[in-house]
This record gives sequence, structure tokens and C-alpha cells, in this order.
Amino acid sequence: MKSDELYKHLKFTNDFSVDDWNDLIRVKFRTYFRNDQIFNSNKEVLRTEIINYIKFSEKPVYLTLFNWTFLIFRECFERDEQLAIKQISDSFYEISSTDFKWMTNAIIQPNPADFSERDKMSYYFKVIDEILEGVFKPRFRLFDNFINYYTTGGYYDNSKIDFGQIIQNFPVSESVPATLYLKDPYFSISTNQWRNISAHKTFNITKDSIEIEYGKRNIKTLNISFEQLKLILDWTQDIYRVIRLAEVFINLNYTKEVVNYLGGTDKMKLRFESVLMHLINNIQIVGFQFISILS
Repeated sequence: MKSDELYKHLKFTNDFSVDDWNDLIRVKFRTYFRNDQIFNSNKEVLRTEIINYIKFSEKPVYLTLFNWTFLIFRECFERDEQLAIKQISDSFYEISSTDFKWMTNAIIQPNPADFSERDKMSYYFKVIDEILEGVFKPRFRLFDNFINYYTTGGYYDNSKIDFGQIIQNFPVSESVPATLYLKDPYFSISTNQWRNISAHKTFNITKDSIEIEYGKRNIKTLNISFEQLKLILDWTQDIYRVIRLAEVFINLNYTKEVVNYLGGTDKMKLRFESVLMHLINNIQIVGFQFISILS
């Protein structure tokens, strides 16, 4: 999606008022917040996040994954709030950077409709790598730490652990609900292997199919269609949307505590691309039309 299209995508009917949007986010999101005060203070953010929610909530398996992910975080906070706040705070800047990367990629990406089929497939692999390596991996690493606390009672430093090891060593007791994070739903190839295939370009695009190679010691090959690669791309986008929104909601619930832990807003170094998105979203709701971000 080109930069202008990113914002033009946020379209609303004139028949749907601000109050209607507020009612919608209350119905869909209130249950994820500790109290009305926290929920109401985040309404502007949530009017944008409802769009991200809709993109995966129509698929029951992803909605189930989202609810399970959020409940894991919430349970950890309920067991020991201070420990959980420390974990969220210690990873705050790394996790925040994923939204900056996601926004940047969305703004600068070309329109694949203009590509040849071969170039389009190469581009899909590039995007898969950018999603899994650039934005999904840091968020999944954070989630893995909370899963470890949930299952063993302790957080641990997984910052130096290989992505593949984190996927492979995911707690067996929670591997079923986490399946979509751990492997694709079509070929059961692990998430880190798709990252490796895309990053190391172990694929060969022919006239009407793609041969991929994956694995270290026991190298496997598989032929997939162009349509199947697009399904893989869609899957990576969906699992990122799910884990991102679950973590966003947890952060919104404990924003005050995290800010205090990090020394206050005057000491926090943040960029404001996401604020621009929220502003564009909210002024469109009240009748303004987005034209362009280009000068």
C-alpha cells in the first residue's frame, strides 16, 4: 500500500458518528481494560486500533489467538504487577521501534500490482522477512518471556537466544493455543524457517511455482504456488497484528506505571508517526478528508 493509500484506507461513512465509534469500541474493547477511567482515556487510540482489530477478528482462529495472548499477559500482571511492569518497561524502546518500522515499511513500500509475477513473489519474500525479523520477532520474544513466567513462575533473559531456539523451545503445555505463532497453517513450516527462507533467499521462482529450501542438517524442499506464497504473507501479517494488539492493550492498561518506571515523559525518547495516524483517523471521523502526506 502506498503512503497516501495508507491513510485513505481509513474511510468512514458519514452516517457513523463519533458517538457511534465510541459505542463500537466500548462493545469490542471495554473487556480488555482494568477500569472505565483507563478505557475512556484511550478512546482516541482505540478508534484507530479498531481497524487493526477488524482485520483479524473476522477469522475465528486469530480472534481466539488474540484473546489467549492477552489473557496470558493479564494473568502475569495479576500474579505480580511490579515484576510484569519491569519486563514491559525494560523492553519498551525495542517494542516501540516495531511500530516505527511497521509504519515506515507501509509508507515507503511500492505497489506490487505494477510488478511482474516474478518480481511480485520476490517482493512478498522481502515483506515476509521484514515482518518476521523486524517486527514480529521482538514482540514474540517479549511474549515468550511472559509465557516462561506463566508456566514456570520466572522471567528470564532471552535477548541473546536465537529466534529458532525460542520457537522450538516454546513450552509444550502452551504450544497448541500458540500454534499459529510457531508454524504456518498450510505446510507446518516453523515461523523462524520462513524468516530464514526469506532472509537467505533459499527459494527459486519459476514460471508458475516456487521451490523453497529450509532446514539446517536435514534440508527439505517444497514446491508452492504463487497463491500459496500470498497465503503465507497474509498469515505473517495476521500473527503480527494479533500479538501487536495484545501487547498494545497491555501497555495501555499500565501506561502510567511504565512511564513512572522509565522516569517520566520528560526523560522518554519517542517518535510520533503513530500520533499522526491517530490524528488522521480521528479528523476523518468528524468529516475531514485526507488528501496526501506529500508536499
